[in-house]
Amino acid sequence: LATPPFELKALAWLPAWVATDEILFYIGHRCLHSRFLYHKIHKWHHKYPKSTAITSFYGHPVDIGFTVGAALMGPIATMWYGGAPVPASILAWYIYLAVATFISSHHTTTHTNVNASHHAHHRQFIVNYGNYTWGLDAWFGTRAAAK
Repeated sequence: LATPPFELKALAWLPAWVATDEILFYIGHRCLHSRFLYHKIHKWHHKYPKSTAITSFYGHPVDIGFTVGAALMGPIATMWYGGAPVPASILAWYIYLAVATFISSHHTTTHTNVNASHHAHHRQFIVNYGNYTWGLDAWFGTRAAAK
């Protein structure tokens, strides 16, 4: 069998990138809700109880840096340690960003559970810390049903 092109190999990393982003985002988001970090950094993001496309990305520069950093860790590890060539990783990263942006943009619609879950997080503050999935919230008992 012929070796698949580098781009296809890099696409195989997408599930690992999503998992890495979700794990780092969940852990970091819970930390940002600690008493010290919430009032100094993360409270900016919670200024608006209902998030929209604009307000969901409103936040302290450290908060935004953390969010972007969590998303970048998977692709960076792929390029440095996973053996994926840089051009293929960049292409796969753009595809990943497109998927992540599509999923994140559903925070702003009224027809998805993601949106309702995010609104529940903004109302209750101590639930639904995950980004794309609710697996870690269910595991750690921080999952709240969207109302």
